[in-house]
Parts: sequence; structure tokens; C-alpha cells
Amino acid sequence: MEITHKRVIEFACFNLTVTDVFVSTDWYVKHLGCKVVREPQRFKDGSANSQIKIGVQTVFLHESPDRVKMHYMHSNGTMGSIFELRTENIDEFYEQLQKEGVHAFDRIDNLPCAKYFKVADPDGNILSILEF
Repeated sequence: MEITHKRVIEFACFNLTVTDVFVSTDWYVKHLGCKVVREPQRFKDGSANSQIKIGVQTVFLHESPDRVKMHYMHSNGTMGSIFELRTENIDEFYEQLQKEGVHAFDRIDNLPCAKYFKVADPDGNILSILEF
């Protein structure tokens, strides 16, 4: 039997856990330029979330005591990030984040792959920022 339709066509959304949905939403908007789709809200049951967009991708930030790291260690001991975000001017963006006090790691040129640096969000999650 031949399958004539795609089973999965794209990511629908990402769900990230954070310790404070209000602080994290503000950080992603202020420093990375994400757009708020749904403002942070706390519900009667104590849960809280918000919805942002990174480019065209929807991301839900869920306040949770469960920590899910967004980075890992390569077998050679270097840190890798699960999420890699693209920018158009890596040097300008890196300089701006440093002025804003964001923990931005050293800028690296790994050509022909990309120019990049890593940042830590308020929960210490490591994200890669790339220009290619």
C-alpha cells in the first residue's frame, strides 16, 4: 500500500518550561524580539503560561517546577543547544545583547556553516544565535 499524503508537515508549536512565565516572556520579547501572541496569564489552578512567536513558529512558555534543559553536552565536552535561532546581522545583534546585559557567550565563526554565539535565558537555557 502506497502512502499518498504526508504524515507530518511541520512543527505545530514548541512548549518550553520556565520558572516565571512573566519574566521569561519579557526576556524573549525584549532581548530576542519575539512577538507576544498571548500575554502571560495565571489561572485559578495556579498554572501560568504565555504564547510567543519566534519568526513563524509558535512557542508556549509554561511555568513549571519541572526543568527541561534546552541544551546538552556533546561527547567532546562542548555545549550544544537544542534551539538555534537565525539573525541577519550577527555582530550587531551580539553587541546589542551585550549592551543589554544578556549573558552572551563568545562570538565564533564556523564557516562555511555559520557565524554564531550562544545566549542564556533567565532559566539558564542555552540558545544558539546564527547567521548564515
